[in-house]
Amino acid sequence: PSNILVGAGDQAVLIDCGLADLEDLTVTGDSAQMGTPHYMSPEQAAGKQVSGWSDQYALAAVAYEMLAGTPPFHGRTAAAVVHAHIYEQAPAATEQRPSLPAALNAVLGRGLAKLPEDRYPTPTAFVAALHESFLTPARPRARRWRWLLGGIAGSIALVALALVLWTMRAAPAPTTNPTVVPEIVPVLQTIKWDYDLGLVGTSQPVVAARTLVFEPPNGALIALNAENGSLRWAKDGGANPFGAPGAGAGVVFVGDSNGDVVCLDPTNGMIIWRTHLGSGVRQAPTRSNDRVFVTTVKGAIASLQTGSGQLLWSRQLADGMGMPTVGAGSVFVAAGQALYALDINSGGLRWVFEAPSLITTQPTVADGLVLVGTESGELRGFEAENGVERLRWQARGAISARPLVADEAIYVADQSGMLTALRRDGGQLQLIWSYETDPATAIVATPLLAGGRLIVGTSGGMVYSLDARSGGERAALQLKGSIATSPTLGMGTVYVQANRMYALGP
Repeated sequence: PSNILVGAGDQAVLIDCGLADLEDLTVTGDSAQMGTPHYMSPEQAAGKQVSGWSDQYALAAVAYEMLAGTPPFHGRTAAAVVHAHIYEQAPAATEQRPSLPAALNAVLGRGLAKLPEDRYPTPTAFVAALHESFLTPARPRARRWRWLLGGIAGSIALVALALVLWTMRAAPAPTTNPTVVPEIVPVLQTIKWDYDLGLVGTSQPVVAARTLVFEPPNGALIALNAENGSLRWAKDGGANPFGAPGAGAGVVFVGDSNGDVVCLDPTNGMIIWRTHLGSGVRQAPTRSNDRVFVTTVKGAIASLQTGSGQLLWSRQLADGMGMPTVGAGSVFVAAGQALYALDINSGGLRWVFEAPSLITTQPTVADGLVLVGTESGELRGFEAENGVERLRWQARGAISARPLVADEAIYVADQSGMLTALRRDGGQLQLIWSYETDPATAIVATPLLAGGRLIVGTSGGMVYSLDARSGGERAALQLKGSIATSPTLGMGTVYVQANRMYALGP
């Protein structure tokens, strides 16, 4: 584009910041020079609100032209180019220049995604993925000089793009999720599709960019098309098995037994960034805005930057830590009988509580309280600010499912197969309703609470859909194998992992 000037040493300078928000665009004549329309995001072209994702789209369009030698979309008039941005898919860059690596197509395709939320979480993540795509030559039979020429051109382009990215700070990509429309929870009547795992799964699946990612029992990582269950990609953990995946901002975060934490593009499994911590990672990373929080098997908790993986702080606590929870300006994590509250920005210890028995759930933060369940069946609630205990309630069995909170109700599932809804009344908890599943089975995984429904899985393979207000049963399905992981909602489907991965719907 004409507003990017390349000087000596391949230094790129952006002479205006109008890539995503140009108010006055005038093009006349069929043969007029196409400027900004070639780099205009679909949302801008449609007159919708623009954001940092719009700048990322423009950056992807610039990258496409620099690498493929031609803009992603063409037209005789500005209107034709704008129409293409909204309705057409750009041809693969390798069709324009076959010497480019095949992995580049997926990176540019995501950067040029029609929906902003389907793009990379930040321009930094896009540039990192672009760099990653050049690390492995895609055409080993091509002449070596031809590949080197393409690699050099790609490197120059990446340097220019990084400098352009630096100058685009006036319109940064958002660090929080876009406005999310609440998903409709389907009536659980049928199995839409299933995928054979062989053994009972041990971690909750996650959904990102229309892809279902999960860790099967063998320590690998598998990604399926969330709509039909077809395999997108798989990674073998080998000597360093993967832990449980986490997701947010359209990407997937996962650690391994070697202590590496990686950010992956869910559509193709490509690594966006990698950070090495001191010891293995088993629990799913927790993403909150521009931070990712990770616990290790040797008792450390670390805060990483979402877009780059940069280590912001790390603190040694105790072995056996579970998944962290973020809320009220703190990070809460349990290890053994202790519940820790850390400052979200520095990792400094704010307070710690020692329970008389093992804390066996991930903390829940709601209405200024932190809730946890214990091995002895106690639900305990503390003030998030100072750790003062405010609530205590005894369940019938041990609590391993995370407490849930919605509409002033607290939901507790225990290993006796009982699900209970409670209402806080001062310092006391009053019963709203209780529901008992098969007494011979246990509820060990956190239910899914969404859209006024509770989706509960049991060790006997039953899945129940309950009305959250009344506890009335809406549906029940029998699956094969024990359900030891929480259900996941995505794309109007409930995903449940037993000895198979199930997609449930109407």
